[in-house]
Amino acid sequence: YVGLFGFTTEAAIKNVTLNNPSLVGRSYVAGIVGCAYTGSVENCHVTGEIDIEGNYMVGGITGHGYAKIADCSVIGDANWDYSVIMATYLESDIEGDNVGGIVGHKAENTTISNCEVANVTVTGTRKIGGIVGTTFQNNTIIGCDVSNITVTTNATEEYASNNAGSMGIGGIVGITSGSYTGGTISDCSVSGVT
Repeated sequence: YVGLFGFTTEAAIKNVTLNNPSLVGRSYVAGIVGCAYTGSVENCHVTGEIDIEGNYMVGGITGHGYAKIADCSVIGDANWDYSVIMATYLESDIEGDNVGGIVGHKAENTTISNCEVANVTVTGTRKIGGIVGTTFQNNTIIGCDVSNITVTTNATEEYASNNAGSMGIGGIVGITSGSYTGGTISDCSVSGVT
């Protein structure tokens, strides 16, 4: 659990800005909270020269959790070439997946609202998204904006071939996990995404 806060439960984290973060960890790695298990994260921002790196569940705001996330942003310095949120393969089950501009892995029945991601590269082996890498059932993503970002895989050709059904790379969401259904994405915008 690596972040300004490692692990929180039933916490309300508000009005925090983290500038020029450089964070490296293994699992549950993010700018604000490694794992925001429950509670809320509101009006929190990660800015500047962003370098957040791990191997599993990596995000700009949170790596994983059920917490409600609102009015947060991850905005890299437009004049700096290297702002990155990145996960790399380490070993089986810690394989550089669940990577998102806001959240790496979003557990079910929660909301991400009015968030923004800009001027960063979001990369991992699979399950990579501009807002969230993996989302479970009945999550709502509303009023979020993604602009001027790159969403990419660093998987080898062999890995991608062996995991073709679960690669999941997207401008907003990388993948909806397993057989779970439900949830909505509304009033979001995507522009300048590679």
